[in-house]
Amino acid sequence: IPRLAPPRFDEDNVELL
Repeated sequence: IPRLAPPRFDEDNVELL
């Protein structure tokens, strides 16, 4: 996970996109 991405952003949480 890139640092610029929010903590909640994860490959398992694609729905957040």
